[in-house]
Amino acid sequence: MLLVCTWPDFGWWLPRIFWIIAGILVFILPTPFLTPGETVFEWGILKASKEGLNTSLLIISRGLAISTLALALIGSSTIYDLVRGANGLGLPSKICSIFWLGFRHLDLLSHEFKRMRVALRARGYKTNSGIGSYKTIAWLSANMLIRALDRSEHVGLAIKARGFNGVFNSLETPKTTWHEFGFFFAMLLIPSSLLALDFWMGN
Repeated sequence: MLLVCTWPDFGWWLPRIFWIIAGILVFILPTPFLTPGETVFEWGILKASKEGLNTSLLIISRGLAISTLALALIGSSTIYDLVRGANGLGLPSKICSIFWLGFRHLDLLSHEFKRMRVALRARGYKTNSGIGSYKTIAWLSANMLIRALDRSEHVGLAIKARGFNGVFNSLETPKTTWHEFGFFFAMLLIPSSLLALDFWMGN
């Protein structure tokens, strides 16, 4: 429900949730055969237990819930909005600033890496298992390290020139509307109703 309310780009969301499910499967597939308990079915010398199946179902449901929540948060907001929101929730300004500057630095390095890759392709380079390929990869790694150090020095000088004092400052004042309040109360009401229903059915 939260994911649908954020109006996600499913072309961006589906491939990421697919790889998350693939990663979770590594843990849940052997769980039924490694957990002792009541045998549900056998496959050769392997025995799947009911307790193991329940554990696998619990792992994948919780993993998908956490992953969906994280993707809904990341996909519906920019990094700037997330950092500003974390600062508004009480996260120290210095940590917010470090996270924001670190993200920007990674973005610069990503563009630098893409530029190097295009340059190699323009020169007809192809990766193989030869010694020449290893030398090229080592040269690229060293060059990326040097560029990262150079970029960090330039970023440090740039933020000092702008009077940065370690405090995360926002140029925009966030405003809360009735839509946010309604969404907040809906998110409180639905889990509360589920807990009440679970308590009532348990009794």
